[in-house]
Amino acid sequence: MVSKSLFNKTWLILSLMVFSVATGFAQADVKAGKTLFRDNCASCHNKDMKTKLVGPGLAGVQDRWKDFPKEDLYSWIRNAPKMIESGHKKAVEVFEANNKLPMTAFESLSDDDISNILAYIDAIASGKGVGGGAKSTGGAPSGGVNKEGKKLFRDNCAACHNKDMKTKMTGPALGGVQERWADYPKEDLYAWIRNSQDLIDKGHPRAMEVWNEYKPVQMTPFQNLSDADIENILDYIEHPVEAAVSTPGEPLSPEEPQKDNTWLYAGLAILLLFVALVLSQINGRLRYNAALKSGDSSVLPPPGIWGTIWNRNTRTALIFALFLFGSYKMVRDAVLLSSQRGYQPVQPINFSHKIHAGDQHIDCKFCHDGARRSKHSVIPSGNTCMLCHKAIKYGSKDGTKELTKIYASVGFDPSEGKYIENYDQLSEEDIEKIFTKWIVSQAIEKGEASASEAQQIAEKQWKGIKTALTNPDNGDFKIQGPVEWIKIHNLPDHVFYSHAQHVTAGKLECQTCHGPIEEMDVVEQYAPLTMGWCVNCHRQTDVQFDNEYYKSYELLHKELKEGKRESVKVADIGGTECQKCHY
Repeated sequence: MVSKSLFNKTWLILSLMVFSVATGFAQADVKAGKTLFRDNCASCHNKDMKTKLVGPGLAGVQDRWKDFPKEDLYSWIRNAPKMIESGHKKAVEVFEANNKLPMTAFESLSDDDISNILAYIDAIASGKGVGGGAKSTGGAPSGGVNKEGKKLFRDNCAACHNKDMKTKMTGPALGGVQERWADYPKEDLYAWIRNSQDLIDKGHPRAMEVWNEYKPVQMTPFQNLSDADIENILDYIEHPVEAAVSTPGEPLSPEEPQKDNTWLYAGLAILLLFVALVLSQINGRLRYNAALKSGDSSVLPPPGIWGTIWNRNTRTALIFALFLFGSYKMVRDAVLLSSQRGYQPVQPINFSHKIHAGDQHIDCKFCHDGARRSKHSVIPSGNTCMLCHKAIKYGSKDGTKELTKIYASVGFDPSEGKYIENYDQLSEEDIEKIFTKWIVSQAIEKGEASASEAQQIAEKQWKGIKTALTNPDNGDFKIQGPVEWIKIHNLPDHVFYSHAQHVTAGKLECQTCHGPIEEMDVVEQYAPLTMGWCVNCHRQTDVQFDNEYYKSYELLHKELKEGKRESVKVADIGGTECQKCHY
């Protein structure tokens, strides 16, 4: 009886070990760690994990903290200043070893986030690397954006300098930086980028001029940057968007495929389980035979493989594992509700922001007029498109294929150059005749096709127009009417967000939340839009405090005037209070 109990306990432990092997590999996501490292750590820690930058090289960081509980390292990452104040031995040691520069607090990082970052650090430090990184081009391709400079700017400069190169952030706007240093040797600008404080200490005129404007905020030193790196960054600063070229639908920085080892680990787990079952059967049979030889007839024969698998202990372990997995997934899905970073649906009209906002420099707020004066940015109506496309009737990329969808939705006859009377009463056949006639005439006029070929082009394009402008699933069979665009950026219903408050009062650029929209042929969700992401922004962003609305904050205005504070963050005026967004 004791032997059977011991066997059952052993089997339960072995089952849990196998389950851990089968699921443990999902606990640390190296690819997610790469993104988190880039967004939170790369401005102060060298991405080779070995070389000291502002902060130490991170290779072996877990080994250096091995004499302390894991929770201490996690607490250090979340709030280093607090640990230093508490006198924690390791925290004080790191603080003093790095010129007494306290690490930025990252209180929004979860345990999973930190585990992923540490897994990425270990992968890079061990030389294994990680898939999904941008390929280095070593400079700018002919006629295109300097991709290497873009990557270096993102990793080293983007935390303090606005990526539009025109707007001041923590540091100055970088557009025209070479012209502003034109009276000095090129080496002086390079020396400034590598170690600004050294030039300030030497009394360099241009360095002192910049320092007097932005002190006491010091520029981070980047002594690891080579001359070639700096040249690439400067080239990207001068041509961040205008020179960019890309194939429609392809990213500017193609990514290497991520190697997925899921099946390898799953196979190993199955193999371990099979070995455990075989050993269990052999052990049971040997014990049974030994009992028979000793004349003990009370011993029961061992169960078969199914009996070994499906016993009470196994069922208990399985139920417990399912409970843990279900709980984890429920909490995880709740946290990520409406967070769909990378979501990029196909829209009914192939509208290119790269052509309109990038190539043609149309201000985002010209079309999304609500962004400056209301809660919603609003999707522009077809009449907004017609402000330009009454005159521009042939697309630079798609010819008549996409523009005719707009004409058909609003009832504009491009052949006659006027709106169609009683358009809402026309049959589909009449509408088809009007617009296929236009498509045929343009194909012939542009020399794209003969008369018979142009008719085939028109018939094909008309099918696309009908598909884009009707939705039989909703009972909508009419061509006439507004275009049903697919919404990309969604916030939960319990979240209040006002575009006007951020765009007009806060003077934020659209790219702050929507990314390099002027480079996107097909729009995708750039930012996670999670609560932690918003709260971090409120902690880091300066309030445009000259706004009349903030006149009542007399103490803050006094502290600014007396030089007791350099700026006022959104968090200083209640930007992290729950009721600001949830009420």
